[in-house]
Amino acid sequence: MFAAVFDLTSQELVAEVDRVARAETDALAAMAAGTQAYFAACGKGVMEQIILRDGPAVLGWERWRAIDSEHFGGKIRAG
Repeated sequence: MFAAVFDLTSQELVAEVDRVARAETDALAAMAAGTQAYFAACGKGVMEQIILRDGPAVLGWERWRAIDSEHFGGKIRAG
């Protein structure tokens, strides 16, 4: 059950990061803005709890990384 919550939260996070990054016209500025948006979102409230605290603790490092890679891994490679 928690894996589904984590997956949905990750989808919401990637949508927000993507929105912020795509607002930039320069690639370096987009990477910086996206990174800042990621840490700003993960640094507070429910997002912090689900993504950074409970995610690794409940799912374990391997499963946490696998789900994270599904959402963010492609962003790093494909931009």
